[in-house]
Amino acid sequence: MKTQNNRCWACGNLEVICWGKQVEKQRFKCKTCGIFFIRNSKEQTLRNRFVWFEKWVIERQICNTLGRESGLSKDTLQRIFYEYISRSPSVKII
Repeated sequence: MKTQNNRCWACGNLEVICWGKQVEKQRFKCKTCGIFFIRNSKEQTLRNRFVWFEKWVIERQICNTLGRESGLSKDTLQRIFYEYISRSPSVKII
C-alpha cells in the first residue's frame, strides 16, 4: 500500500492510501474517516454534484452559501446547475 497525494472527498484529509483494484479501477482508503472510494469516477462526480443542485432547488440555498459548503466557486456551481437544467425532461401536456 503506497501513499497518494490525493485528498479524501469526504473529510478533505491528505492521508489517503491505495487499497487494491475493483473492476479494474484503483480504490483508495482514507486513513482518517475510513471510507473507500474510486478516484475520477464520472458517475460519482455527477452524483456528488447533484447533491448541490438539490440543495439549490429544494432547500433554496443561494450559490454563495453552497460555495462555502462545497468548496466550489459560484461560477462553477452555476455552470453545473445550468447543465442539469438543460438536460431536464420536457413534460408534454395533453
